[in-house]
Amino acid sequence: MPPPSPTTNPVPRQPAVESQRERWVKYGANVGLSIVAVIVLAIIAVHLGQRYNWRRDVTSSGQYSLRPQTINLIKDLERPLTLVSLYPRMESLPEEDRAGRQDLAQPVADLLEEYRRKSRNISVEIIDPVKEPTRIDALLDRISSQYGGNVKAFRDALEAFLPVVKQLQEAAAAEVKMLGDLPLNRLGEESPELQTLVQLNYALQLLPQLVLGPAAATVEDELKQKMPDYKGAADDAESALRNWTRNLEAIVRKLRELKSDGKTPPEIAQYLKDAADRLEAMKKPADEAMKRLGDLGELKLDEIRRKLRPRTILVMGESELKTIAFDQVWSSGGVPLAGGGDSARLRFSGEQQISGAILSLSHTGPKPKVAFVRPGGPPVATGASPFGGRGGEFSIIAERLRDYNFEVIEKDVTGQYAMQARMQGLPAMPEPDEEELKDAIWVVLSYAPGIGMMGPNPLGQKLSEHLKRGGSALVMFSPQADNLDEALKEWGISVNTDAVIVHEPIRSSAEPSGDFVEQAQREPAIFVLNDFGAHEMVRPLFSLDAAMVPMLPVSVKDVGGVKAQPIIPIPDNPRCWGERDVQGAMQFGGASVQFDAPSAEQVGDIPPPLFAGAVAEKEGGGRLVVISALGFATNGLVNLPDEQMARRYNLRVARFPGNAELFTNAIFWLARQEKMLALSPSALEISRIPPINRGVLNFWRIGVLLIGLPGAVLASGLLVYIKRRD
Repeated sequence: MPPPSPTTNPVPRQPAVESQRERWVKYGANVGLSIVAVIVLAIIAVHLGQRYNWRRDVTSSGQYSLRPQTINLIKDLERPLTLVSLYPRMESLPEEDRAGRQDLAQPVADLLEEYRRKSRNISVEIIDPVKEPTRIDALLDRISSQYGGNVKAFRDALEAFLPVVKQLQEAAAAEVKMLGDLPLNRLGEESPELQTLVQLNYALQLLPQLVLGPAAATVEDELKQKMPDYKGAADDAESALRNWTRNLEAIVRKLRELKSDGKTPPEIAQYLKDAADRLEAMKKPADEAMKRLGDLGELKLDEIRRKLRPRTILVMGESELKTIAFDQVWSSGGVPLAGGGDSARLRFSGEQQISGAILSLSHTGPKPKVAFVRPGGPPVATGASPFGGRGGEFSIIAERLRDYNFEVIEKDVTGQYAMQARMQGLPAMPEPDEEELKDAIWVVLSYAPGIGMMGPNPLGQKLSEHLKRGGSALVMFSPQADNLDEALKEWGISVNTDAVIVHEPIRSSAEPSGDFVEQAQREPAIFVLNDFGAHEMVRPLFSLDAAMVPMLPVSVKDVGGVKAQPIIPIPDNPRCWGERDVQGAMQFGGASVQFDAPSAEQVGDIPPPLFAGAVAEKEGGGRLVVISALGFATNGLVNLPDEQMARRYNLRVARFPGNAELFTNAIFWLARQEKMLALSPSALEISRIPPINRGVLNFWRIGVLLIGLPGAVLASGLLVYIKRRD
């Protein structure tokens, strides 16, 4: 039998045995390539991380995110702005100051960085004034050159003041020498000549030494400073010159009044004759220098210098600068609670202040004006007096408008309050004239006349004239006030001031709640709403609580050339209506109301649906907002703290953020600043779960729980049955 062919039964080849060196090369190359790949990936990741920043705020309140209102404001900035933090870092503080101290610099830096991320025209500088003095010097130089205004005129006037002082000192010394050469001992001790010459000698010796000299030294010292107090130095110099000239004027007047009796020694008589002219010549350079200093006016740089302190935020525009002080953005976060306890840590609320400063700097032209117009009574939008006077009922909301770059003015259309103040010998606050009111957005307060207010109410006529000129207004009402139908009927809006919106009394067998707000809502005329309608002005406010009390029924009808829409719908659970017994409905703590249906025998109450406001716009004309609860924007409701949030989160937030937001959104809409129609930073300090509307709630209850889940179980059982049957 022949041997097997090698092709039919091949002998398997043995794998080559790797040497130790080959194994080192192979595994070493793998490790090397892996290391190189990791390094390359790390370099790419670092490069992308530095070039493209991405952050996500995972806090429940959006604490590290800018609010929609701010983003709308800064995303389309046309001019560059620089935000500067002058907060020292914790590590820069002395060790004894760090213990138990809150880090204030980092939240400021984080917030400013968010502004930079959201706008291509915002740059940020973080400067530690303790560790970086050279950067502070550079900043001061920049501020002086960019925002100094008439700095050069101040500096030139102060530099010119110094040689004038030297000239006056030399002239005074020469005059004193001349006085010393006179034989004054030949004059009688009671002679008017001697008394005048002694007064002149004292003035010429003491004024240069005690008045002009110190003023010149102050000016020299200030001019050597990095950021001189030009205004203060100019005031000191002007005061010294005024003192000098007044004394010389008095002496010159006495010299000219002296009458020679022929007994005066000739050399003294000649001196008295010539001295008045020399003193007049000596006074002339002082008068010229004083006039030059007096004509300088105010210096913007000095105002900035006074405000420029550590722990300050600067908002720097092209030609103007805003400073935001520490106490404007940091406040105590604690609310005094029953039972005491330590106050909370400081709460940072800088976004609203920074956004307000940006809005002010980015606005071109004059500030928009808001005029609070009232039918008599004391001012309502002024703050508390530094001497203890009480602020107006709308002073907090007025201050918020000022933060948003609105100029706030007030007008009593009856003029009676000013007249009563004058009769009592009290100063009356100056009020704008008709011309100043023309281009203002009016906030009209229609309330019942107070005690002592007499005569017809011109509010309706004035408002009608303002709206016919193309003006805009927010009108608010209290019960039994003038319904201003004269002005509103052309806009298709009607307010029933003889009825109050109420709900059925809420009765509960449960134990009384500790929340007084919950207790208050059981009163028929008190509502807490969180749905304000579908109009663009109020849509962003959905889910924010607002206390509205008392509200009046508002109706809207079609009028040619006007687009009107009701807002602030009143929920129908519990049952609500417009109660015509206003006095009975307003008896808080004991009100008893019931619905009286309209019939042929009686007018009856107003059935639902009900609305408490309206918005309207005329084609080519103004805008109008009506809110029938005048008290909703008063200090008591706007500033009411949320006790529950204070206890749970140790934060001071508004219990009814919707009140202030509704008011400011109305003003923004009337001012045609639609990009500002969003929630302000203060309204979103704590996130609130929005209520589920009825349609969504029915979907989950009926569609998912009652039908969906049982249906899914039946379907899966049917599929299993079919599969097993096969």
